[in-house]
Amino acid sequence: MLLKTECAQCQCFFYSQQWVIPKMLAHTILLILLLINTQWILSLVNAPMTMWLLYEIFTTPRGNMGVYDPTEIHNRGQLKRHMRDCMIYLGYYLVFFFIYLYCVLINQLQLSLFSLIVSLLKGDPINRHEDDNVEF
Repeated sequence: MLLKTECAQCQCFFYSQQWVIPKMLAHTILLILLLINTQWILSLVNAPMTMWLLYEIFTTPRGNMGVYDPTEIHNRGQLKRHMRDCMIYLGYYLVFFFIYLYCVLINQLQLSLFSLIVSLLKGDPINRHEDDNVEF
């Protein structure tokens, strides 16, 4: 029974390990795209998470399977630290989902307002003429 549980835990650590590098790459690409688009505030807020992920990967001791090494977690009691980090990541992603959603909505509203103002400045947006009688 104990061997079966440890084997299941090793598989869980293996599956969580395979997402560390893609997560770091996604954060790095996001930071680069934000810098290219001159979104300075979002870049400054996203930079610490990218730097933390890079630090976490590059400070992994040699000989470990990766960031989530099952033997190290059980020997040193690092499970609590990794669970804390995962909760911080979850909170970060939840908050930034709504921040990005807000930015997209504001951008769309500004574009629609801009197109309305341009159509008003071009001329009559309803295409009415003086000879047309409109009855209500």
